[in-house]
Amino acid sequence: MNLPWLPVSLCALATASLTGLLQFAGLFQVPEWAVYDRLLSLRAIEPIDDRLTIVTIDETDIETVGQWPLSDDTLVRLIRILQGYDPAAIGLDLYRNLPVAPGNAQWQALLASTPNLICVEKGIGERVPPPKSLQETDRVALTDLLVDADGTIRRALLSHPLPDESLRLSLGAKLALMYLEKRDIALEEIDPIQKRYRLGKATFVPFDGNNGGYVRTNDSGYQILLNYRGNLENFRTLSLTQVLNHPLDPDWVRDRIVLIGSVAPSLNDFFYTPLSHRSSNTPQAVPGIVVHANLASQLLSAALDGRSPIRTLPEPVEWLWMGVWSAAGAIVPWKLFAMRDDERRLASGTGAIVICGAFGCIVLFTSSYGAFLANVWLPTIAPFIASVASATTVTMYHLRQLQREREQLKQQQFQLERDRIRAEAASQTKSQFLANMSHELRTPLNAILGFTQIVRRDADLKPSHRDYLDIVYRSSEHLLELIDDILDLAKLEAGRMSLDESNFDLYDLIESSVELFKAQAEQKELQLVSCIEPGVPRYVRGDRKKLRSCLVNPLSNALKFTHQGSITLKVSSSVRPTERQKGAKRINYLRVEIRDTGIGIAPEEVDRVFEAFAQTQSGRQSGSGTGLGLAITRQFVRLMGGEISVSSRVGEGTTLSFDVAITPLLEERNAVEIDRSVAVGLEPGQPTFRILVVDNDPDSRTLLVTLLENIGFEVRSAENGLEAVVKWERWQPHLVWMDERMPIADGLTATQQIRARERRGKTRDKPTVIIGMRTTIPDNRDLEAMKAVGYDDAVCKPISEVMALDTLTRYLGVCYRYESMPESRLSLRKVSESESFIVAQLREMPISWVRTLNRAANQVNEDAVLELIEQIPDNRVQLAESLLDLANDFRLDVIVRLTQSVLRDS
Repeated sequence: MNLPWLPVSLCALATASLTGLLQFAGLFQVPEWAVYDRLLSLRAIEPIDDRLTIVTIDETDIETVGQWPLSDDTLVRLIRILQGYDPAAIGLDLYRNLPVAPGNAQWQALLASTPNLICVEKGIGERVPPPKSLQETDRVALTDLLVDADGTIRRALLSHPLPDESLRLSLGAKLALMYLEKRDIALEEIDPIQKRYRLGKATFVPFDGNNGGYVRTNDSGYQILLNYRGNLENFRTLSLTQVLNHPLDPDWVRDRIVLIGSVAPSLNDFFYTPLSHRSSNTPQAVPGIVVHANLASQLLSAALDGRSPIRTLPEPVEWLWMGVWSAAGAIVPWKLFAMRDDERRLASGTGAIVICGAFGCIVLFTSSYGAFLANVWLPTIAPFIASVASATTVTMYHLRQLQREREQLKQQQFQLERDRIRAEAASQTKSQFLANMSHELRTPLNAILGFTQIVRRDADLKPSHRDYLDIVYRSSEHLLELIDDILDLAKLEAGRMSLDESNFDLYDLIESSVELFKAQAEQKELQLVSCIEPGVPRYVRGDRKKLRSCLVNPLSNALKFTHQGSITLKVSSSVRPTERQKGAKRINYLRVEIRDTGIGIAPEEVDRVFEAFAQTQSGRQSGSGTGLGLAITRQFVRLMGGEISVSSRVGEGTTLSFDVAITPLLEERNAVEIDRSVAVGLEPGQPTFRILVVDNDPDSRTLLVTLLENIGFEVRSAENGLEAVVKWERWQPHLVWMDERMPIADGLTATQQIRARERRGKTRDKPTVIIGMRTTIPDNRDLEAMKAVGYDDAVCKPISEVMALDTLTRYLGVCYRYESMPESRLSLRKVSESESFIVAQLREMPISWVRTLNRAANQVNEDAVLELIEQIPDNRVQLAESLLDLANDFRLDVIVRLTQSVLRDS
């Protein structure tokens, strides 16, 4: 079961738990205090609280009075002056547990007669008692301050029990309650269990030792977080000297809380507060009397103005708050990685951590500051650490996963590269095999086609014999096409099959295809009928070769599996207005149906007839065929924009039908543009050229001798190299066609001997041209080696008529006579004319490009050949198409031969 969120959940839970343990250990306490101080100092400066006045005793006052501690007499004078202005309460933040002469009697009388005077004692730790006359009264308050471990006061006591279990208020709380009491505001207990109290508009909850950023802090007594108003400048102040020697503004004292305390540095009554860093980078300590004044001011503002005390979240909520940030720290990088693919993921894990850290810091501190403005202290450091830890953990997890994926990808790439190398090697081997097999299989067929062409030159040939030769020629062509089926299948598998469109006579194509099988049909006493319906255009543009294959393959199958009855080929056409081709006047779909009365195909085998190398039961019983014909036919039909189908019933016959797109030619016969000229002899006025043909293969030798003699050359032949040297020396031919491999003496040996005798001066002035004939494709190194021994050039078998005549023209300057060719012989010249065109076009290309093409074809590197063909300029489209046809037909040997011809001329 795939749980994509499980790693995130586990990560968030683990980091939150770990952070909680670190928080419980107190590791984040001091950083949390620092954040608390910064939040407090960032608040706006509050106005002066005119409900309090502080009488300060500084160094100047001590010098003026002349002693320290102040005498009882000085204190009596001070209190009486202040009392004359009717203050609400007076708090004396000076220890007076011992008399200081003079004036002790007056001091004791003053204490007894001044009920709003509050003195102090130290009640926590080492005690300092109050004046003895006040010990049993409630006019004593605690002066103890709560200093945190870093020396800063952030909490304040409202009350604390004494050793005798009596409860004593702190100085600030006592004075504030006295002030409020005159306004009929008293402290009310709301919840005795939770110790919640209401004072005017405010409710107070005691500080817990784990509130906010505190961890297991001593929370004895009733403590609250001190909501500072400010430092000494945030209160009205009067110096001791001012009070003793100058009249006072009654508004500063009347009905006010007056605090009396030391601000002299020598007395060392100074403490650090969260506001110590507000005004400067150097922390500024404040007198203890200011801390008491802030507590009194906080209580008054809370009760009268509704200024809320600083609150904290319950401990479970704080844990939840930390858990939320831990989850956020895990989710954000998870989403960042999920939104990017492998190539666009973060450049490093540090990037994810920095983004999450910066984002979390901004949002967290903004939230904390906003909450603090509402007097709520949110923990900041622990959630921040949890968030960053989660982000780091998730990032590391992702990076580890990414590393694993990369390792797997590298392994896969390695495997793919190994498979690619194997596939390329296999493809190279297959291509080389197909190219060699194509050459070996075409060679004997070339002799058949060549001799057919030679025999048809006979003007006295009977028409019936000419018809027989046409059948031989078409059958040979079909045999070549069968060989091409294997090559076509390889091209189809490689996805390199394309249409080779040309203008042709559709009727002639249909009739010639049917003519191939008439003899076999007559032998089997079958009726072979072709029917072309009215409306089918005669002259069309399309891929003639593929359409012929689509006709011949089904006809061959029908003839094979039909033993009685008939085979009918029906051709019709239809126009589909919704399917148009740009630039064409109209598009016709040619519909072909081939119906036979043969043995039929079982229903369960119908779908297999179009599978490569798959045969039906009847096909296997016949013992013939490769199972490729219909598979290739379907590919060709689809390539020509149509579809093929078959229907059959066992014992009744089979109907195969397909339709293909063709373009009718409205210009009729003139649209089929074919050169109708053929070389029939030598131009008059030329010398008699002597040609020696040396070849141990009698068929190849006879073909070349007959071809050249019919043109008008004087030709002799030899079977081996030794005989060739003898005939050369006696007869002195102008050109020698020298086969490479022969018995007794090979072509290389014979050529060396001829050149050696020429150098000895035993021959005519002009050297004999020697053309080597090879059965393998020569590369540039082979040609250089052959020229070094004495060859003028080399060609690859089979040798076509055009190639032979062009070679003689190139080296001997021969000119030929031409005559018009009958239409029935046009197809015999098609390849030769194409080669002449290619050679002419190649001569217009850069010689470096031709040399590179020759090298690629020599190495049987089809990919390199195709890349070079793509470099041919747009103004030589026909050259590109012709070379592409040769490459697709695996005729790299022809490309080598034609490029060698151009390289020799250069």
